Amino acid sequence: MDLQLNGKRALVTGSNGGIGAATAQLLADEGVSVEIHGRNQATLAKTKAAIAARGGAVASAAGDLSTDEGAHHVGAAGLDAFGGFDILVNNARGASDTGNGSWFDLPPSGWATAYQANVISAGRLIHYVIPGIRMEGWGRIIETLSGAGIVPMSGQPDYGPSKVAPVNMSMGLSKALAGSGITVNNVSTGMVMTPKLAICLAGSPKCGVGRRCRQSNRIRSRGHWPDGHTNRAGRGRRVFGDHAGQPELRFRERGEPAPRCRHYRIHLLVWSSK
Repeated sequence: MDLQLNGKRALVTGSNGGIGAATAQLLADEGVSVEIHGRNQATLAKTKAAIAARGGAVASAAGDLSTDEGAHHVGAAGLDAFGGFDILVNNARGASDTGNGSWFDLPPSGWATAYQANVISAGRLIHYVIPGIRMEGWGRIIETLSGAGIVPMSGQPDYGPSKVAPVNMSMGLSKALAGSGITVNNVSTGMVMTPKLAICLAGSPKCGVGRRCRQSNRIRSRGHWPDGHTNRAGRGRRVFGDHAGQPELRFRERGEPAPRCRHYRIHLLVWSSK
């Protein structure tokens, strides 16, 4: 598939594994020079090697995006490697460490941590890359969100609100960039079978979502399970599969139903300023 991205330059945060790594690989396959990012040096190096092995132009940088210094380091690495960016995928977000704790157990500092990781970190990188992208007259800002921003959980009370905040942020950003040739998109997914989710579904006491869904037998979406598994009716093909430990992303074909789950739905929110 030709997405007409050949020669573009992208920064994909949180891309040393899972959805971010699959996104980076897809962009590299389309001829995009990609900077990947993560905190774990070992997995970052492994992902970089996998993209390079398929002929992709790839750079990498480790850094904590919840600090100004970390975000600057990551952005500067991409500038050094490719001279600038055309695409920013803000994928580096995560849940708190509160497990399935109640609303009343989490101190205000926990909320602040979640907002640093899921909201302010994205704002830092947007501020960093937008000046250069505006000069090019073409750009794409993509926020990878979560179904928890639409359907919050009873546990991890800081997580859902911090995942929906970028929706509002993106809408405002698209208005600020109107007429610039830069679009701002939100992609809010349901659960995808990444290695991290597999741990949850195996019964980790820190994963309230996986435990609740499994016990109530409500995980029915194709894509919650490894290759070859379909829903109970046995119809349809997989939307997300497991390929070499990473999720495989592809476009649904015309007429193919979207995955469904009692707790989550797939959302694609597009705020276009073009």
